[in-house]
Amino acid sequence: MKQTISLLALVTLLLLQQCTTGSSPNTGKSLSISERRQFEKSDNADIERRIDDLLGQMTIEEKIGQMTQLEIGIITKGDGDNIQIDPEKLEKAVVKYGAGSILNVKDQALTVDKWHEIIGAIQTASQRTRLKIPVIYGIDSIHGANYIQGSTLFPQEIRMAATSNPQLMLQGAEVAAAETRAAGIP
Repeated sequence: MKQTISLLALVTLLLLQQCTTGSSPNTGKSLSISERRQFEKSDNADIERRIDDLLGQMTIEEKIGQMTQLEIGIITKGDGDNIQIDPEKLEKAVVKYGAGSILNVKDQALTVDKWHEIIGAIQTASQRTRLKIPVIYGIDSIHGANYIQGSTLFPQEIRMAATSNPQLMLQGAEVAAAETRAAGIP
């Protein structure tokens, strides 16, 4: 059980670190892939120590909460451009029960501003928890940032792969990642 929780915590911390450390902590410049890998390797002992410390502080209820992924509809009301975070539902899910992840499964594209509002509210709620662990927000961007109005959409991966052009696949993934990050979706 501890290994599973440690693995989950490690993945969570690494994902959060990648969302927040796309640049060198000392220089602020972007890191190349090889520089990032080296940075990650040198930082593993620190990450392991932070995970152990965090797990040691967590109650069993907090650990269960962190392993819980809820669907966005659990904390929202309305739909389309009228979708809103329901503050009472958000408080119950994130602050009271400590949900560690929220998955977007609504079939709608939102504006960048609406995404900032939604993600911001979720992360603000996470900071009202005892350990202030950010919530992971899951979204599907396999065809591009299709949940963001005005984003670039791409064909299915099998069709992209059929071009036999790995550079094209990489460029599509980079565009999807940049547009997803611009909307504040970690």
